[in-house]
Amino acid sequence: MMILSILAFKNVRRIRSFPHQQRNQLRSMNKKDFQLLRCLYVQDIIYIICTGIPSIIEIYENITMDEIHTPVENAIVNLIGDLGLFLYHIPYCASFYIYISMSKAFRHELKRLIYKIWCKNLISIREEEHRQGNIELNVVDIVSTIVVPA
Repeated sequence: MMILSILAFKNVRRIRSFPHQQRNQLRSMNKKDFQLLRCLYVQDIIYIICTGIPSIIEIYENITMDEIHTPVENAIVNLIGDLGLFLYHIPYCASFYIYISMSKAFRHELKRLIYKIWCKNLISIREEEHRQGNIELNVVDIVSTIVVPA
């Protein structure tokens, strides 16, 4: 992922180095491309941090493994190890939040998708209610009164 980010960064630099006339012949980058690139960079930074820290913690645990620790020190080392394990799993679920929080285009796409899914359900419910309403309107209640002469 980091290699692809570096290649994308070099590609952006190369596109920007072309004169404006040549840029029109090539596909120039639009706003969504820059948002995607920015999200990719943030995702790489989070990946580096969240995989680097657990590696450092694991190295520390292996170095101090032969030392005698008090129960408090063992608890602290276990807590730090568990924190490192938690950090290790963050990059796998963080991309959704990165793209939604940093890119307006992706927020709108998600919003459009949710509306598309929910509106279909709402439309079918409304059609069913409308159909039920029409059936009720077609039923005629006949109330007759008989007047008896006195």
